[in-house]
Amino acid sequence: MAPHQTDDDLADFFTDQTICNDPYPFYEQLRAKAPVWLDARHDVAMVTSFELGVAIYGDQDHFSSANAVNGPLPPLPFRPDGDDITSQIEAVRPDLPMAGLLVTLDGPQHALLRSFVVKQFTPRRLRENEAQLRSIAERLIDDFADKGEVELVRGYGVPFAGLVIADLLGVPQEDRGWFREMFGTRPRFDQANTGESYNPLAFLDSKFTEYMVDRRKQPRGDVLSEIANATLADGTNPSLSQVVTIATFLFGAGQDTTAKLLSSAMRILAERADLQDQLRSDHGLIPDFIEETLRLEGPVKTSSRIVRKTVSLGGQTVQAGTHIALLNGAMNRDPEKFEMPEEFRLGRPKVREHLAFGRGAHTCLGAQLARNEVRISIELLLDRMKNILICDEHHGPVTARQYRQEPGYVLRGVRSLNLKFTPG
Repeated sequence: MAPHQTDDDLADFFTDQTICNDPYPFYEQLRAKAPVWLDARHDVAMVTSFELGVAIYGDQDHFSSANAVNGPLPPLPFRPDGDDITSQIEAVRPDLPMAGLLVTLDGPQHALLRSFVVKQFTPRRLRENEAQLRSIAERLIDDFADKGEVELVRGYGVPFAGLVIADLLGVPQEDRGWFREMFGTRPRFDQANTGESYNPLAFLDSKFTEYMVDRRKQPRGDVLSEIANATLADGTNPSLSQVVTIATFLFGAGQDTTAKLLSSAMRILAERADLQDQLRSDHGLIPDFIEETLRLEGPVKTSSRIVRKTVSLGGQTVQAGTHIALLNGAMNRDPEKFEMPEEFRLGRPKVREHLAFGRGAHTCLGAQLARNEVRISIELLLDRMKNILICDEHHGPVTARQYRQEPGYVLRGVRSLNLKFTPG
């Protein structure tokens, strides 16, 4: 690329927490400069173009997912040498943050594991799971439906997503209360400003190792048993540590993002009585409503890649070893792709073409499960809660709303959402 570009008028997206509450003006600053902007502070090329985002997501030859979770702040443990650093990445891969997770794997290794994992999310299994999903939602809503108020994130969204995946996997019934309490009160795992790597799934290893050992001895006909006794397409059997990693990843990966998506959707509804009325009268509109929420306020703020082979992006040369930050919130508001992209439009044409779940080989495995969870939740919440409003006491008056957003550059979503309503 041309000499590294850093402007004094641009905040540091990766460390400036003031951007968290409203990153969209920053995105537009970037977009006005170039579709790909190289920030010298972290040697990261920041992408706001929808078209380029689709191209990068689909190009595993030039871009590695080895930094997909932690992004650019943990530096590469080597000095990039030449225009193809594939061998350098592979040499240090076991020592990289989140090594071994499906989302950080590349090429044949990724394809082999994904082809097995994707079988756990078949349309048939998800359809069969819907009745239990609805039952879990109803039980949780019963806890607050008559009270007229709820903090939706911890009071419903997080425990709901956790219990759904626990049920789908086959976590023993006697442990589910423990998981619900743990995920309702667990500390935040966030790289924030430190640049330190930390695996938020590590604390689950002990429990899922116990499950995997048990399922290998006595399969129970559940998803955990299928994972524990897996045979991959090449005829090999994963090690115990590999199946534990798969199980913990499936358990933990979609919980925060699903809860954040639901909270974003309910915040929009609480601020738009007209949309509440439309969706109550026609539940068939809810899927399109969810897609527009994903486009406008998707829960994944940044997806990351490493340039493995020097490549041309947006007419500029980007050197091997450069980090790529795919700014999903910016790409999904690209006016070259979506008309009046800052507006929420129910029924927007081709709205499912957004990039909230990524694209290509690493498209989110749990995308349809998340859609099902949020759709059923909205149906039941609208049926059980009338006149839903944002609580002024917690979030300020309508002219000056205040929401505490997640810190950091990876996820987007409110940390709490206090609602008032008339019990239905």
